[in-house]
Amino acid sequence: MCCVKNILYHKFRSKMKIIKAIKNKLKLFLERQSLKLIGGYFIEVEDSIAHRPLRLFLRRDSFMESEILKHGLYGKWEKESLRIWSHLSSRARVILDVGSNTGIYSLLALNNNSQSKVLSIEPVPVNFEVLVKNIIANGHQPCAEMVALSDKEGVAKMFMLKDRLNYMTSVNENRYALHPEIAGNHEIVEIEVPIVTYSSLAEKHHITKVDLIKIDVEGHELAVIKSMLPMIKKDLPIILLEVIGDENANELSKIFDKLGYNYISIDESNPGRVVSRLTDNDHHNFIICDQSTIDFLRIKGLVT
Repeated sequence: MCCVKNILYHKFRSKMKIIKAIKNKLKLFLERQSLKLIGGYFIEVEDSIAHRPLRLFLRRDSFMESEILKHGLYGKWEKESLRIWSHLSSRARVILDVGSNTGIYSLLALNNNSQSKVLSIEPVPVNFEVLVKNIIANGHQPCAEMVALSDKEGVAKMFMLKDRLNYMTSVNENRYALHPEIAGNHEIVEIEVPIVTYSSLAEKHHITKVDLIKIDVEGHELAVIKSMLPMIKKDLPIILLEVIGDENANELSKIFDKLGYNYISIDESNPGRVVSRLTDNDHHNFIICDQSTIDFLRIKGLVT
């Protein structure tokens, strides 16, 4: 009798596994059909640091969101940067997200600190549309600007993949021409975007002090830092920065060295490590901060 029960039990478990696999395949099929029919839908992922879910709009051409859906919020794509950012956001009151794209850093800041003021800056119209959708879907009022931040006011050219989300647009530079493998067969179009200085945005949004900044502007980071420099000298905010190009890295190091900043290099596979200067480290991010921030991140196990 015991053997019969075991056999029946294992048959039952096998059937349940088959049913579960069929359900998962059906769910994936329906999600793909939704993408085709309505152009996208919201996914929900768990934020294990904030201990609450996060909603993200997924399109057929979404890259970050697809990676997060597959591997989890802190599972693969910029996982160490996101983890560090979430912890830093929890202690910040005013946060700037420069080059927000579809908003993952803005959303994590709000998810981990709902009392913070987060200004999201994204110049690409397709990206900006998803950014605003994401902020609203997570229960927040958008504080966002569809402009490019720079060291002067006016209009600039940007090159983008037509009708698609863009992940490597920069001011006055066609970066897709340098990376045709990324552009593929998609049409590249030239658009004009307004460029503004930090002081004009600060005045518009009544910002008097900044605690935390993320900058991902695909090579335009020196102009952005120059625009923010009076505020940086005054507030000494923590900065998460992607550095592209050795010349940019050298000039930025000169600026931050004079202000007494420390540097943490993030390679996304291991805890961050303290380094003596900024470099073009294959698109990895840096944390630019004071010693107390390094100590805080070491306690969290995020920096060696």
